[in-house]
Amino acid sequence: MKIEPYLQEIEALVVHLSPQAHLLGDMDLHVIRELYDRGIPLHCALAGIRKGADRLSRLKRPPRGLPLKRVLRDVEKEAGLTGKGKAAAALKRPEPSPPPSDPSPWREVLRGLAGAVAGSHRRALIALADNEELEEERAFVRYLGISRNYYQEVVEGLPESQRTGLEEQVSTASAAVLTRMDPLEAATLLEELVRRRLIAQDPVLDPQRFWQE
Repeated sequence: MKIEPYLQEIEALVVHLSPQAHLLGDMDLHVIRELYDRGIPLHCALAGIRKGADRLSRLKRPPRGLPLKRVLRDVEKEAGLTGKGKAAAALKRPEPSPPPSDPSPWREVLRGLAGAVAGSHRRALIALADNEELEEERAFVRYLGISRNYYQEVVEGLPESQRTGLEEQVSTASAAVLTRMDPLEAATLLEELVRRRLIAQDPVLDPQRFWQE
């Protein structure tokens, strides 16, 4: 695997876990390159970051954003590493594909969700569920993209007055954060927050539904 898809999938997960972190900092990029160079399999990196983010969110004083340096040990634990252990050349070895009868619950969850939507979103969910080469964590990142596209279409399909009113509501609620940001970054974050407001109103493709049993 090349580093570009490795970085992109981690970035997509980080944005989901912390919408204010839609641009990775130099330290975050350094951590990702370190994981890649150490041979940490992508699905282990994703699982460790997700679980580390949950751990940080339960602290009395959780950090702003999602500094990847703070979840490095979680990733190492997920990869079965301790101390300075290595997973040498893990990325160079083809990972075994699940058997055709893979009973992973997430596959059935996606097939169930596919029945609630139509068109390209339905086809994308079914194709994802049928992809026998993907591990659960990487499938979740793909699902995030499907969910994002679905809710963006919902936003774009709203009457202009309703869409403007929704943006104003979200902007007012998040003014303390948005006003401190660069205008372009603030606009990107506002779009994400509007989509999340729609998820709360209609959770048909809520990312958290991926993990339901």
